[in-house]
Amino acid sequence: MAEYTMDLREIDSVNDNVYEAVIASAKRAREIHNALTDELKKKLGDIENEEDLDEEILDREKIVKEFDKKPKPSIMALGEYMNGKLIITKVDEGK
Repeated sequence: MAEYTMDLREIDSVNDNVYEAVIASAKRAREIHNALTDELKKKLGDIENEEDLDEEILDREKIVKEFDKKPKPSIMALGEYMNGKLIITKVDEGK
């Protein structure tokens, strides 16, 4: 898998507070990771009986390989942020 780096000035061009952008992206990445994990668990399912075990293992390996090809959640979250799909809402700490 190719490595991905991003110049902080790119993030700075969208939001002048890079720290805020990174924290928001990290929280979104966690949400994406949890959703992908749930989807993977659902697709993998449970093994019904031992007779289907070999065939089931091959199917599971194929599913896992497909998921491995997906971009990392952190990259997906940063992409959402950079494309304006991730909105940062500020909570008033005085309330």
